[in-house]
Amino acid sequence: MAISRARSGPPPLPAGSRIGSGHRRVALQLRVSLHFPGDFQGVEKAFRKALAINDQNADAHGNLATTLEQLGRSGEAERHYRLALQNNPSHPMANFHLGRRLAERGRYRQAVPYLERAVATDSPGTALHGYLLAIVHRELGASERASEVARAAQQHARSRNQAQLAEKIAAEFRP
Repeated sequence: MAISRARSGPPPLPAGSRIGSGHRRVALQLRVSLHFPGDFQGVEKAFRKALAINDQNADAHGNLATTLEQLGRSGEAERHYRLALQNNPSHPMANFHLGRRLAERGRYRQAVPYLERAVATDSPGTALHGYLLAIVHRELGASERASEVARAAQQHARSRNQAQLAEKIAAEFRP
């Protein structure tokens, strides 16, 4: 017997969430946008509504930027990564993605500070951020620094039970 689920709206906020009145609407917009995966135009619209309520929301800028990348609007995405960083200079996702975009265009020296800030924040993506930073250092000809960063990224991946990533880093940066 098949069970069908009707979408009845966004999932509720976690129990015990404390969100001030001005931020409650922003949180609601973010939850709405995440409730319908794959609808990038709908997600874009929801994040833009969230930013209309609070244009200094670094998470909304960062999430809008990744949505815009999915829609093929990379220039606009880069602008929103930069806006996220204006509001939160240590934002790991915005630092990583801006660094990644710069590295993809061969702008390695410009990518380094963003990737270093992404690595400095202890987040679930730190190992991946470090892996890309190691690749960038290698591209810049700093092989010793690349190996050092790769070892730290591999160690972080192991500590987060990210075995596949740890193996990939080890294979690419063998001594």
